[in-house]
Amino acid sequence: MEEEDSISLLLKAAFLDDTSEKLRQASKPIVKELCFLPLVVDQAGSAIACGLCDMDDYLQIYSERRQTLLAHPSFEGASNYGRAVYTTWELSFSALEAKVAKGKSEMDAQAAESAIVILQTFAFFHFDGIVEDVFRRAAENPQFDSNVQLGTTSCLPHRLLNYDKGGKWDLLFFQDGIRILISYSLIKKNDFGVYSMHLLVHCWIHDRMLQPVQQTKCMSARALLAQSIPFQSASQDYAFRSALLPHIKANEQFANEVEIV
Repeated sequence: MEEEDSISLLLKAAFLDDTSEKLRQASKPIVKELCFLPLVVDQAGSAIACGLCDMDDYLQIYSERRQTLLAHPSFEGASNYGRAVYTTWELSFSALEAKVAKGKSEMDAQAAESAIVILQTFAFFHFDGIVEDVFRRAAENPQFDSNVQLGTTSCLPHRLLNYDKGGKWDLLFFQDGIRILISYSLIKKNDFGVYSMHLLVHCWIHDRMLQPVQQTKCMSARALLAQSIPFQSASQDYAFRSALLPHIKANEQFANEVEIV
């Protein structure tokens, strides 16, 4: 983007007055550091809007996270563009981890924990077309108990699959995490309630995990997909099973990459 367009995007994403000359001047070093990349500038604005930082300290916090990120072996030799992209998201992830450790309330900490679990689960699905029904069906699957004998439920992200006394999915924990991720611009939700992640965000959350964690989260996502598949005739649930196929294929590809047998 051109500099002026980048500045306007940053301020609008931060819900600040994009006509203010003072704010536009303060935005210049930020958008320059972010290489004028629309996705990154938009995410930085969301971070400011959410109170993770403000216009005055954004670059300092960004620089601190950048140094931490550059120390990671998987980021050796990355370009300035790559550093800009990944560092903005590391800022948000660090904020989530801080809320889990010392949130203002137990509710804040649980919402941040949910957001992290959701991100790490989505990382091993296809980045687009993620439906909430996967989680609901997994939580309400009547075969849940019998799967224990197969060893599949030990891998499941159980916190996302709480259900009430009637056996219905209690989606509060899930929705709290989703709300945070949307506010941080880490995921999107369309008008039909379908979730997606930008491909670069998807790669980032996957790449930031060490291989043992990748293996664990990949297996967790696989178990979740399996748990969501109903046991009635496939012809009775064709649409849902078709929607799962891209995620099953993506998960299989990730399993091969992280060397899961």
